[in-house]
Amino acid sequence: LFVKKPYPSTGELGIVPPAWAERYVSDAAINWDRFYMRNTVNAYKDRHYLDTEFAELANDRGKQLTVVELGCGVGNTVFPLLEANPHIFAYAVDFSQRGVAMVKAHRAYDEKRLRAAVCDITCGSLPAELGPVQADVVTLIFVLGSVPPEKMGAALRTAVGALKPGGRLLFRDHADGDMAQQRFESSAEPKKLGPNLYVRRDRTLSFYFTTEGAAELFIRAGFRVERLEYTTRVIENRKEGLRMTRRFITGVFVRDDNVTAGQGSG
Repeated sequence: LFVKKPYPSTGELGIVPPAWAERYVSDAAINWDRFYMRNTVNAYKDRHYLDTEFAELANDRGKQLTVVELGCGVGNTVFPLLEANPHIFAYAVDFSQRGVAMVKAHRAYDEKRLRAAVCDITCGSLPAELGPVQADVVTLIFVLGSVPPEKMGAALRTAVGALKPGGRLLFRDHADGDMAQQRFESSAEPKKLGPNLYVRRDRTLSFYFTTEGAAELFIRAGFRVERLEYTTRVIENRKEGLRMTRRFITGVFVRDDNVTAGQGSG
């Protein structure tokens, strides 16, 4: 299940051979299913900070809010949001059947407030079983960086189609220069698939964004940039005497029907 010298060394130091790079992309759904099989609901902590990080998700005096979470995993984002704001109705999709099954098995899953479905977000639209969706907010929280760069444009077309005019997309992911990226670069085994794109030990993908690249990507998809910035956090491991710098990118984008979306990539 793990990457342990699956290929001979290449002529270009640190670069994964193209055939294997293609396999990591084509087997993405399988690899994420295996990820959730191993880790179940324990891989990530629940993200209870999002309603304070993004004012768009806060409980605003009873205002009803429809939210679509693209790449819901096992619910580490959507369930804290539902708990924090009783006026949210959410749709949650992921292309891991195992992840969606865990969402539906969660004790807080209630179709009066949440509907979950399997969906490859790079197909360009939400699954028909959810019916017509016109959301106030779409979230992409540590999801887009797991999508191959050539398919990111298609994922954003799915987001555009799920949003009502003037709706907002909330984005957070890993940024160029993050500690984890530096570890990939210094790895004894090839981890790099392309510019800012790497394969993790569990065979899932990890892309590291710049603000310039993210702005271009979202604008081409038909969004207007409202907020886009880096966030840096220093994490101390006192037991090992380590200081680790984590670097993230956070953005708020508005569906802008006055902008003609470019063809983009994917």
